[in-house]
Amino acid sequence: MITTAVIFFALFFLSAVTLLSVFEMSLSRISKVTLRRLVEKHKSKRLEQLKALADNRIESLVSVYVGIQVSMVGFAILITGYLHNRFQSYAAAMPAAFGIMFAVVVIFRQLIPRLFTIRKPERVLLPLIPLYNLIKPLLGVLAYPLSSTLRLFSQLNSQDELEKTDEH
Repeated sequence: MITTAVIFFALFFLSAVTLLSVFEMSLSRISKVTLRRLVEKHKSKRLEQLKALADNRIESLVSVYVGIQVSMVGFAILITGYLHNRFQSYAAAMPAAFGIMFAVVVIFRQLIPRLFTIRKPERVLLPLIPLYNLIKPLLGVLAYPLSSTLRLFSQLNSQDELEKTDEH
């Protein structure tokens, strides 16, 4: 029997994956030229935030990627545990969980975000900025180890490039 908690957490994880994926795909697809035109045409705080996100796209996307992965792992653990409890066997639960996770990735991580962002990604992204600002501190904490490591490697790479330039 499916409990209310399983349904609630499953819907929570699916919603998180979908919203973060739509945000990620919109931010990845937005053109800097389109964004510059929008900012010049309509001065607003949200557009300025969107411009800041687009200017620091990599930094913004790292935390979103981590949020997507945490949500996917949470859903996978939830569905595998539920199926194991239902079938009383990992041999039966694992293929079913794999099939469900494959469908979830294709539908909620790939298909739905593409349908929303195929045209005018900035229209999709603007209403999601307040939600992103709300969850950004949590995502930042989760993504801090990865962000710090990427920043460190970026600095090391920059130093190596400077040394190579000085040699020549």
